[in-house]
Amino acid sequence: MKKKSILCVLFVCLFAVLSCFTGCSVSGDKLQAMLDKELARQREARVNELLYSKVKISCDENGDFKTLVLADIHANRPINAEVSSKIKQLIDTENPQLVILTGDNTQCDSEESLRATLDSIVGYIEENKIPWCHVYGNHDDEKMTKEEMQPIYESYEYCVSKWGDKSLHGVG
Repeated sequence: MKKKSILCVLFVCLFAVLSCFTGCSVSGDKLQAMLDKELARQREARVNELLYSKVKISCDENGDFKTLVLADIHANRPINAEVSSKIKQLIDTENPQLVILTGDNTQCDSEESLRATLDSIVGYIEENKIPWCHVYGNHDDEKMTKEEMQPIYESYEYCVSKWGDKSLHGVG
């Protein structure tokens, strides 16, 4: 049984017990309204939990929000100076509020290799305190699993990616 269902059943049982001891009676409509209110509160709490980010993401001083997308880096070791320079140039030119790595970022075979590679890709982004996130591509998990990689990504201070709901298929 899902948590939400269990909580609703407990809520109804608690209300029924309290009604017996206090002599109160409540109509079915009122009870339904109370249940609806409790479910709405639970939904709101869940939405807030999902929307929470460890780093504040906001618009710039003009109210604009710019994302920079980096895709298909395919790095299995620290990126070379030319690619690093291009990333720095894009960051400096575009001044994004969020950077998104959209798959096929790394192809590393160990935590040490992944950290060194990520440091080279997102180091300048982290230095500039820009929130960033990632999406896995079809090549990212060729040498390490997504389950092994996700905590490493999330360990970065400005990475706002999250594992997500464990009851859903996938990671992140």
